[in-house]
Amino acid sequence: MSSYTFLASDFPRGTLLFTFFFSPLRAIPGPWLARTTRLWELVMVSKGKFNQRAIHLHKKYDTDIPLGPVVRTAPNNRYEAFSEPHNQTLFSFRDTKAHAKSRRSMASLYSMTTLISPMFPCPSFSSSMPFDVISEITSATDVKFLPSLGSFSLMHLTSDSPYFFLIDMLDKSFSTSSKFGLLPELWPSILKRLRFFNKPSPVNLLNFSEGYLAKYCEESRAIKGNTNDEPLVAKIIGLKGKDKMTRRDAIGVCSNNIAAGSDTTAITLSSALYHIYKDPKILQRPKYAISLSGGKGSPASASRCRVPLVRVVPEGGAEINGYFVPEGTEVGVNAWALNYNEVVYGHDAHVFRPERWFASTPGTASSAVSLLAFGGGAWTCIGKNISLLEMYKVLPQIVHEFNIEISEDTMPWSTECNWFVKQKYLISVKLRERGLSNDHYRKPMV
Repeated sequence: MSSYTFLASDFPRGTLLFTFFFSPLRAIPGPWLARTTRLWELVMVSKGKFNQRAIHLHKKYDTDIPLGPVVRTAPNNRYEAFSEPHNQTLFSFRDTKAHAKSRRSMASLYSMTTLISPMFPCPSFSSSMPFDVISEITSATDVKFLPSLGSFSLMHLTSDSPYFFLIDMLDKSFSTSSKFGLLPELWPSILKRLRFFNKPSPVNLLNFSEGYLAKYCEESRAIKGNTNDEPLVAKIIGLKGKDKMTRRDAIGVCSNNIAAGSDTTAITLSSALYHIYKDPKILQRPKYAISLSGGKGSPASASRCRVPLVRVVPEGGAEINGYFVPEGTEVGVNAWALNYNEVVYGHDAHVFRPERWFASTPGTASSAVSLLAFGGGAWTCIGKNISLLEMYKVLPQIVHEFNIEISEDTMPWSTECNWFVKQKYLISVKLRERGLSNDHYRKPMV
């Protein structure tokens, strides 16, 4: 018995020794604690500043290799905490084949052709502020105070809003998943405890979506005839009825739309507005362009990344920036750190400079390919077109309709990384004076 006790107590120490001295990944630089445990990343995530820490690590372990440094942090299992252990969705699938099959079943719902047929009206902020395109596309419900612009920092929702609970649920669910997703072995037991104590988790959102789908079916609200007028939920039910989509995928589509489609777009819009209105020189350019176009049209999208971007090292292993990585190892890139990489974006990578994306700017094509805000390859965000469509329509409309002043003295810009990087700042908004001629908007200096 004593020998078994000895072996059991020595097992963790043996694992640590093997990792430090014999692991094939031991040469890859990074925080020493991250070599053997996820506790390091858990602590960093809990502090809400992991995005800044990632940039610091890449600078600390920088190399002369053009591709940038290779930094080891911790295993990537966090998406497992976005669903039940035995009921995966597109958002949590890690198996490539299962992910591809699920994605194919719903890809048609997110094509640009589907989204703009017909083009849904983008309501003016002067009559409805804020609004959530995601919810209107999904349910065809008039929801003028729904999640996406609740975190948009333009106004705060009150607790009497019928959808206020969704915002609170999303915030707490992402906070939970960003931490407990680092402990996938414990997630099943953690989920049981969250349910027992009635605490928010991503599963709550799945349950909400399941209930909504059931209610929609019972009320027979699906529009017959012209399918172009159908909300997304009706199209989902149609695919499910034709056995092109499983019940699990149908629920996943609805929940993922709310979870992944509202906060991300709202954060991007919020960040764009802050940086545009903070600098009068930057603001002058879109104002002038909109005045010439009459507020019509949309900017061209960046080139899509068409590289396969394999996540798992193939048989035989691979060498990455001089380090041998054994087969079966999952590799990835921190998109936040990449977007601040001076090798890719130049010495002013930290500066908001829209001109870097203009077609006439040298290096624009390579910079666009390196932009992984929507992921890349087979794992590109399936809702990318929805997000781009919202931003192409909303940002010009705001600039055209409103004068905005940022109140830096009252509340300086700050961010908190809790899965998503959310901003906090205050603004004052006024309707733009009508009847101004195009001459009022002077051509910006180049």
